This record gives sequence, structure tokens and C-alpha cells, in this order.
Amino acid sequence: ASLEVRRWLLSALPTGRETITTVRYGEDVFSLDWKMINLIAATTNIETLSVPLRERFERIDLETYTESELIQILKIKSRDINYSEDVEISIVQTSRQSPRLIEKRADKIIKYCDINKNRNFGPNEWDRLFKMMGLYPLGLNANEVEHLKHLKNGPLTLTNLAAKLGLDATTVRRDIEAYLHLQGLITIDGKRVLTVKGINLLNNL
Repeated sequence: ASLEVRRWLLSALPTGRETITTVRYGEDVFSLDWKMINLIAATTNIETLSVPLRERFERIDLETYTESELIQILKIKSRDINYSEDVEISIVQTSRQSPRLIEKRADKIIKYCDINKNRNFGPNEWDRLFKMMGLYPLGLNANEVEHLKHLKNGPLTLTNLAAKLGLDATTVRRDIEAYLHLQGLITIDGKRVLTVKGINLLNNL
């Protein structure tokens, strides 16, 4: 939100037990009855909001999806597909815990089964589709895999990695390393170091 909007919200939102606030916008004056209004805001960068603004909201943190919940989403989005040998687990492990990615996986699976005129989908079918889609284990993308490969010869600083990847250091830290670190593929203590899990993943590519 812009600075102007944030200032307006600071004026509009109640700070205590009051239920009515009066706020000006341009030449107009509004009286807001908070018994009648619910304001819901969402952000993935809570640190960008000022403390006074945060304190005017009741904070609710959403939990990440579990593996079983993602499997359920997969099955709902591809009801006509008969999954076998617990292949659903392998599929959701490439979803990065994202229901949107699971929907995309379901769409691809449906198209694959339509083309092959077979509604049964097991490990062999997933292995073929996995390769056709150019996926990597754990749903890693090409930049993340390249990041790991650069660390195979030893620890590197963020600056060195950014130069090797041809990316801004902030992009590397926020958009690439966050997921690698979450998955336990690297450790960060000044320099970036491959974990045993990261080494094994590279060896199995």
C-alpha cells in the first residue's frame, strides 16, 4: 500500500474501544461505524508495515498445507484419474507446498491421461511426465539447481554466488536461497554450504 493509503488507514482504524471514527479523504469526510465494517488485509511482508498500523489489526498467521491436504487437493482437481502405488506423494513433493502448483500438476496429469487414453496414473506415468515437464526433485527450479551446483566445489559468499548466477544478491537471498534453506539443502553462516541432503540431491540428478 502507498504511504498515503497507510496514513489514511492509521486515521480510519480504531485504536481502542471506540467503534466510530471520522476520517477525511480529499474534500469528503467519512464517519465509519466499525460495528458494521470488517476490514481484512493480507500480506507476505508483515515487516514492511509500521508497528502502529500492525497494532490496529488482529493478526492471523496461516499455516502451510500438509502433505495429506495437498494430496486431497490433487485428487479433487483430477477426480477421474486413478492414482496407484502412492504416486500422489511423489507428485505433491514437487509442489513446494503450494495448492496452485498442485492444480497445475493436476491439469498436466489430466492432459497426459487424455492423450494416452488411460485414466490410470502410477509411478511409471509420473516419471515420464516429470521428465517431459523438466521438473527437478522437490520442485526445484533451474536457478536453484544451478545455485547448488556452484556450491559443489566448496562454500561461497552471497556476493560470489550472485556473480556466478548473474543475479542481484537480494534476488538470490530472497527468491533462491529461501526455499533451498527451508528444504535443508544448504546452510548459511556467512558463507553458503551444501548439506549432506544437498550433496545427495545433486548426485542423484
